Amino acid sequence: MTSPSSLLTIHVADVAGCLVVRPEGELTAGTYSGLRDTLVRCAVEEPDAVVVELDRLWFASDASATALTSAYACIAEWPAVPLSVVVRDQARHRWIRSTSIDRFLAVFPDLESALAAVGTPPPRRRAVAAVSSGALARRFAEGVLRRWNAAGLAYDAKLVVTELVENTMRHTVSDPVVRLESWQDRVTVAVADDDPAPAVLHERADGASRCSGLRLVARVARAWGSAPASGGGKVVWATLRVP
Repeated sequence: MTSPSSLLTIHVADVAGCLVVRPEGELTAGTYSGLRDTLVRCAVEEPDAVVVELDRLWFASDASATALTSAYACIAEWPAVPLSVVVRDQARHRWIRSTSIDRFLAVFPDLESALAAVGTPPPRRRAVAAVSSGALARRFAEGVLRRWNAAGLAYDAKLVVTELVENTMRHTVSDPVVRLESWQDRVTVAVADDDPAPAVLHERADGASRCSGLRLVARVARAWGSAPASGGGKVVWATLRVP
């Protein structure tokens, strides 16, 4: 599919509690990450769903369509917000099906159908606090989990929140903001900062086996990741399975 312009603009609107994303232009290797990261940022805000209207988006190649499935992979574990697409044109709908996008994302013929399919999301419990040290983060996490009758997760949650907060304070100049969530069979520990650079797990140059920082988080958590956040920063998160 071709486009009259290589410029990609992305409009986002709140419709009935869902974020509707309307990209316009051409999806290429140069604009791929812009669309993917926008979808992830929208999901991190935890609307009822994220819906992408594809009417004005041109795909430079079949491979460029993986921006949608890549966004799905980034949010599937957390924040686990439904992601779907709207394709009104039948020829384009057939092409979307040929790319196997519909294996991961629901495809709807119009926005009304996409919104009607959202339903009522499962309830989430949330608690948020700005902290200035690992000790304050631990006390916050322990108190919240006690109120949620999830004290059995306190040890792992305190370990994870300490590492994430101290990692933020070590590598950025931001004041970390801790978010705890309880949803279905998991508790999520997330720490937001103002630095857009993603958190990356590096191999130790000295070959040492000491487990600390993100390496420790990766060992303890069911899953973890780093997602772009609104305002230009990021959120580093880890999920713990409720026993």
